[in-house]
Amino acid sequence: MKLITTYAKALYFSTKKNKISNRILGEELLLTRALFVSSKTFQKILKNPTYREEDKLKVILTIFPGLSSTLKALLLILTKQNNLYLLPEISDEYNKILLKIKNAIRIKITTSTPFDENYGSLLLEKFKTITKTNEILLSIAYNPKLLGGFILQYNSLIIDATALKEFSSFFTEI
Repeated sequence: MKLITTYAKALYFSTKKNKISNRILGEELLLTRALFVSSKTFQKILKNPTYREEDKLKVILTIFPGLSSTLKALLLILTKQNNLYLLPEISDEYNKILLKIKNAIRIKITTSTPFDENYGSLLLEKFKTITKTNEILLSIAYNPKLLGGFILQYNSLIIDATALKEFSSFFTEI
């Protein structure tokens, strides 16, 4: 874990030196992280020791040709140290550092119906008041399988106010 934190802090401080926005680097990390965690094929490639680390890096750079020099440098270092697989954890740690420095929080809402844009600003203001933070990173997902209601995720708190949860608890009680 210490290695991951070291990489994340080094990235944060390198943004000032290289004049790249923390937000841009954060977005690049989230995009590359998504490849690492969502693609079963890519996970197999990463874990397969018969593939050279340099070849794994080439795949990443082919998929994301416009990455910043800062992220490319990190990927090169991770490649040389056989640590490419750490990128998702480094991305998570980097974003934690950014949120802490900016006094910001991440809130995720998953709804059973498409979310009306007009409610977004109202929710943001309410969340800012409740959490006493300067900035909220609000992500909204739509999942029709919830049958009704929403799931709110904030820090380690999860509030499940869905009809699916109510049905599940009803059937477990029977």
